[in-house]
Amino acid sequence: MSSLSIREALAKAAGVLRLQGLETARLDAEVILAFVLQTSRPDLYLKSEDMIPAGAAKEYFSMVNRRLKREPVAYITGEKEFMSLGFKVNRNVLIPRPDTEIMVAEALAIKPLRIIDVGTGSGAVAVSLAYYLPDCEVLAIDISPAALEAARFNAARHGVSDRISFVQGNLLDPLGSTELNSRFDVITANLPYIPSPEMDNLPVDVRGYEPLGALDGGPDGLDCYREMCPRAVELLKKGGVLLLEVGYDQAVIMRSYVNGLGYSNIETIRDLSGLDRIIKVFRS
Repeated sequence: MSSLSIREALAKAAGVLRLQGLETARLDAEVILAFVLQTSRPDLYLKSEDMIPAGAAKEYFSMVNRRLKREPVAYITGEKEFMSLGFKVNRNVLIPRPDTEIMVAEALAIKPLRIIDVGTGSGAVAVSLAYYLPDCEVLAIDISPAALEAARFNAARHGVSDRISFVQGNLLDPLGSTELNSRFDVITANLPYIPSPEMDNLPVDVRGYEPLGALDGGPDGLDCYREMCPRAVELLKKGGVLLLEVGYDQAVIMRSYVNGLGYSNIETIRDLSGLDRIIKVFRS
């Protein structure tokens, strides 16, 4: 491979990605090259005429080829930003989405002291809450040992390991003791909510790479929430808040369901696209 400048490499990579129909071709090319060169995207422009070392160029175009196969950029680099924090991600965890930051923001506004994060995955929600709420304690649960390994790494990375307890188990099953009842201020949950019949229709970037068990929510997408919500109300203090991320067309069903479980003041919060995304309810 002949020597290329940063500008030339970006143009070449973005061009091939665009030919494959990737709408974020230029952004993907920039994020990957910034990762390879261990620099920032703005610096790519400030140093656009700098030559890329041969080894770095080889690594870069190898990563670009992975993106051509629709592998998500976050898995290629092993990094994803969430709540202005960097998180290690791999194919054992879902890639954190910007819409989930809305749920975190709602929790931060409450300033809770004791939090449960159900289905913690990479730990994005749990770690962000512990990072921005230095007085809080978080109990983070996931059924996947591999996901918990990533979450523990991210907690250590951001210096909050001492305030997050990681527990392996299904939903709230590990918290069966009645001694824990009425002890928590907030419970957050971003659980599988894609209806099983829709799984095959997901983009290749998602269904071909992200863990399907963290996506498939059963026939209507709400199996995990129906299983979890009755126990959640017992764990919350009076006035405590349950925050759920759901599919854009599931809010009405979830509002009706939780209404009969001992929750009150049910709110629906919209995502960045204006779609119903977060259910916020209070324990009566």
